[in-house]
Amino acid sequence: MSGKICAEVFYEFWPWVSTIAVLSVDKFTGFFDWLFARAERLKVLDVRNYVMNSFLILYIILPALFVVYIYLSVIALHLYRWHRGQLLNVVRRDDTPLRKFVNVICYCWSVHARLWHSYEVIGFENVIKLQQQKKGLMIVYYHGALPLDVYYLNSWSHVNHSIPLRPVVDHFMFKVPGFRLLLDAFGALWGPRSRLEEVLREGEIVIVSPGGVREALHSKHYQQIWGKRDGFAKVAEAAQVPIVPMFTENVRQAFDF
Repeated sequence: MSGKICAEVFYEFWPWVSTIAVLSVDKFTGFFDWLFARAERLKVLDVRNYVMNSFLILYIILPALFVVYIYLSVIALHLYRWHRGQLLNVVRRDDTPLRKFVNVICYCWSVHARLWHSYEVIGFENVIKLQQQKKGLMIVYYHGALPLDVYYLNSWSHVNHSIPLRPVVDHFMFKVPGFRLLLDAFGALWGPRSRLEEVLREGEIVIVSPGGVREALHSKHYQQIWGKRDGFAKVAEAAQVPIVPMFTENVRQAFDF
């Protein structure tokens, strides 16, 4: 299975390319003004505003929405818990108000993925077949500088197939203020192995990156930095579930700090 993020134009763009892009456009749009001087005089086309607005959307607004979506999701879930007066548990395949609420959040993420990266998923039919047989599976992926593809895939799977994924995250993520609620609502796990085996035997999908934060920080050309981390394979073997590799095209270029 693979995902695709069309982000060649965003190569190493954050945080400094946003500024450079805007300054460059402001400097060189004089050429466009000259080229379309007649159109501008006729008030047919304002080239400077058109170009500046395009770069503003691509390089500033849409990237900023990623951070905004994260915190809006956290705030929305806190408000939901406060309003409903109940503890949020792992999202299951049911028609509860919580499930519908999470689907709204996932839909917003899916729209962002489509607009910003033209995100698409190839080969997910293999996952669907296993789920129809009520078999669990483990998805193993390369960890980019930012695991944007996991956010997108989980949201896409929720919206299009009503299949929740259980991402395995580092334990410190559960200690980030406010984030535990978001992680719990989306079924995130941190271990131990026995818990992962139990979830897989129940027919759920676990998605894990063996490289983790180390791979995110030190891998530059998609090289895998797994070391001796083979625990994921032992868990899959113990639970007797297949391992499905996932690779997202351009995930490193999209956020290469």
